[in-house]
Amino acid sequence: MKVDGSNDAFAQGYELRQKTAGVDVSRATTEAGAKLDNARTSAVDDLKSAMAGQGGNSDREKELQDAVDKVNQYAEIQQVSLRLQVEKELQQVVVKVVDKDTDEVIRQIPSEQTIEIAKRLDEVMKEFLSGAAAQSFSLFSDEV
Repeated sequence: MKVDGSNDAFAQGYELRQKTAGVDVSRATTEAGAKLDNARTSAVDDLKSAMAGQGGNSDREKELQDAVDKVNQYAEIQQVSLRLQVEKELQQVVVKVVDKDTDEVIRQIPSEQTIEIAKRLDEVMKEFLSGAAAQSFSLFSDEV
């Protein structure tokens, strides 16, 4: 039952405003998503190129750190608890998923154990290649 036509006009105007606002929000969301995708793509591309060019010199280390910083900034924009850092000894990127409230590491890739194993393997290989291991170990012994 209609009392008067003014309520109907109000409802139509309200619906029109909602539809128009929805289009504006949708367009803004799409544009923001595109900008974030571009930032992500740029950050990941920078990280890949820095990783491909690892050589141990300070320019490469700075380039790698800059790329890691860009990815971290993207993660902050996305409000994702994600941190990237470079393991200095191994020049390996470490990804950590962190609880924002407690700052507790939920997941790390590669794990701390894997990093420690890789460091130890590097030490063993350096000893082996330097000849220290070759002097202390011989497959064929002169002793009878």
